[in-house]
Amino acid sequence: MMRTSGLVPTPEQAAALLGSDGGGEIVMLNLLKFSDRPAEYGRYEELVRERLADVGAELRWVGLVEHLVVGDPALDGWDAVALVAYPSKEAFTKMVTSSQYQEAARHRDRGLAATVLLCCTGREGAE
Repeated sequence: MMRTSGLVPTPEQAAALLGSDGGGEIVMLNLLKFSDRPAEYGRYEELVRERLADVGAELRWVGLVEHLVVGDPALDGWDAVALVAYPSKEAFTKMVTSSQYQEAARHRDRGLAATVLLCCTGREGAE
């Protein structure tokens, strides 16, 4: 099995996202653990805001993790959470494959020790 840095999707994870059914808005839930260079992540945030606008996406919410309420303490350690809405999976893919985003992602990679990115869709009747 191939090991990854945990900062980019494996080929299988990317294929699963692109091959999954469904259209419409997606929200990416980002769990973030900062490295010893958090200012690098701040620079990434500055640069990526423009890329979000380019594809019609928006940063909906960012917050610092305060307490682990339910869960395995051994798996805790997240510093922040961000919710980013994209009009579609295609918009997300367009953004992350652009050369401008790839340049910004270097700061992201230096600023994070670990991350989890979950692609979420709305549930019917949840409004």
